Amino acid sequence: MPWFGVHDDKSAVMAVVPYDGSVGVEWIANYNDYQEVAQQKHERTTLPRILALTPAWQFPETKPGTEISCFLLPGADHVGMAKRYRRIAIDNGTHVALRDKAKANPDVEKLRGAIYTGIYGGYPHYVNMPGMAFTFEELDKIVQNMHEHQNVPRALIHAWGTFENYAPVPWPISEELGGAVTLKRVVRRAKSYGWLFSAYHSFVSLLDHDPRFNADLAPRNSQGRPSLGSRWKAVDESRWADLAKQVLPKEIEAIGQNADITDIAFTGRVGDGGRRLAEYLASTGLVLGTERGNEWLVPKYHMFEGMVAPYRDRPLVRYSHPAPLFNLVYHDAIVNFGKIQDPTQLALNLSGDYYVKTLRAMLYGDGPMVFFAPYEYEGVKPYLRFAAEFLCPLHESIGFEEMTGHAYLSEDALVQRTRFANGAEILVNLGPTPWASSLDGELPGYGFRAKRADGSTLAGRFRHSAKIDTRDWDF
Repeated sequence: MPWFGVHDDKSAVMAVVPYDGSVGVEWIANYNDYQEVAQQKHERTTLPRILALTPAWQFPETKPGTEISCFLLPGADHVGMAKRYRRIAIDNGTHVALRDKAKANPDVEKLRGAIYTGIYGGYPHYVNMPGMAFTFEELDKIVQNMHEHQNVPRALIHAWGTFENYAPVPWPISEELGGAVTLKRVVRRAKSYGWLFSAYHSFVSLLDHDPRFNADLAPRNSQGRPSLGSRWKAVDESRWADLAKQVLPKEIEAIGQNADITDIAFTGRVGDGGRRLAEYLASTGLVLGTERGNEWLVPKYHMFEGMVAPYRDRPLVRYSHPAPLFNLVYHDAIVNFGKIQDPTQLALNLSGDYYVKTLRAMLYGDGPMVFFAPYEYEGVKPYLRFAAEFLCPLHESIGFEEMTGHAYLSEDALVQRTRFANGAEILVNLGPTPWASSLDGELPGYGFRAKRADGSTLAGRFRHSAKIDTRDWDF
């Protein structure tokens, strides 16, 4: 979102910059190795530890008349700033409520309380990757088991590895894995449960290990040669929509999926070609999702993967506390899930372990997510059961609601609370230390308390534990 600000205990000031690609935001800090001036002089810094955000105008992209709008907000904090921007987003049409989207496409309602279930068969890294690829019969059994034995009420199945070819033209459906008829049976089963189904799609990648690698799809440099950038986003943007049109209509006719998740295309700066791709995908009538997402997609899209992950590999986390700023603006306009490369059940980076990631998702009102390769399915069943029993009903109750408030309650900022428009309230302790207050009572380490809209409450906690199976030595 193109705004930033600062507040103290009396007021806030925020700046909204143009959303036209002409402005970037940089930060200035004195922190550990970021002692720029002193470091150049080979001296110890004497500066206080400070941080400032400043806009950086990108010439010549800046347009005549480009300006920053500043807002002075007495009594406001980060929530007040987010709510001021929410008014701007509603006024300019960027904010479109999920309830309105569900009226236009009833399948959108299936996102409420759904587990985002990525089933990784190796694609796009390798087609039919040994040890990773699933047959469509195996995929069908997993989907059936999730419903009948793990009691999953709703799910968005994202199947990676259903095509014979690599991106950006992932067609035809793999005969070796079972063919379109068998995959259609999987889709039909998922839909019979009230679930959503999408295969993995990318219309922007050129993978150098693809035996059909086509450099002609890359943009050309001034000498007319292919200009190959990052493998994940190397296709000429003007070709994206046409490539999608080659694949999706045939796939929809063959298997009848009701969702589309398109990878990586809309991250960062996107031009006219990316917008044409988004317009085409919106015309399909599918429930739409994408990696990370982008604010301009909110009116047409229904879910983002990894959008609200400010705690993951973001430098600003070194200076401040993560806050659900995006959800304070857009929680009732887009359903957010975690990053599929950082599944909830694994601890891969700064985002924390399973307890912390799950508590944070509860706090932020994000949907539950479990991502696995087929050989891992037995190990992730407990996570699916916990999500089905508690996280799905929780998200079903708040998934389409406005997030009305967020607060840090403890000195270390690990105890936090969010509130939602229907009266629901989520209180979590992201650390191991018990906490208590005269107003909110006690909350154990890694504990949570959820109050539903009807006033009923549910409380619990995560515990670190280990089980010793055998011991044949003495201390």
